[in-house]
Amino acid sequence: MDFERKRMSNEELSNGTSYSIKNALPLSINYGEVDYTNIKDKELVYYPYYFSEFSFRASAGKSPPVLFENSGFVVLDGLKRRIVNDHLLVKEIRNHSIEDYFLKTENQYRLTLHKPIIRDFREARELVLEHIIKKNTVRYTQNYGSRSYDRIFVPYRNIIRFIRSGFVHVVVWYVERHEADGRKTKILYSDHLEKNGMSYYIVLTAKKGLD
Repeated sequence: MDFERKRMSNEELSNGTSYSIKNALPLSINYGEVDYTNIKDKELVYYPYYFSEFSFRASAGKSPPVLFENSGFVVLDGLKRRIVNDHLLVKEIRNHSIEDYFLKTENQYRLTLHKPIIRDFREARELVLEHIIKKNTVRYTQNYGSRSYDRIFVPYRNIIRFIRSGFVHVVVWYVERHEADGRKTKILYSDHLEKNGMSYYIVLTAKKGLD
């Protein structure tokens, strides 16, 4: 597998084994050239995500006012239209640079680049806003002298400030291995899901003859 940041010619990009990858986390693990006899299939998959970093600060009531503030980094799954709760993945998207680069698969593995079902940044921002408002809607007690009242704080849209927003592809390797006992083992590897310094993986095993 060749990994390049330089521009490819139109001829190279049209030959079926060269691809232009945009807005992606960097690719550092290379399973494309692994050629053990028990490895039967390799696929490199890019998944789409939107992300937003936000903050807000507001007060409610008076005598004295109650202060509400929060900030955070939200990741939205571009295929499922859901907020991501995987803290490792959120951390990787937040801390890594996003790059454009080119891949030459040279028929060593398959490549899949998923397109998001979210139409654009406007729709993504609406979904993120809904999440922020729901998560930060809280009950509180407002004191007036010797009396107190139960209130509900709901952050208005216009107080939520977006510090940065963007789109990114996260790359995952799927490697299928055929074991000596006839089992098929599919392993998921990712540069960007790590645990204790090792690549985080999920193993899916099927009996002989099953897909």
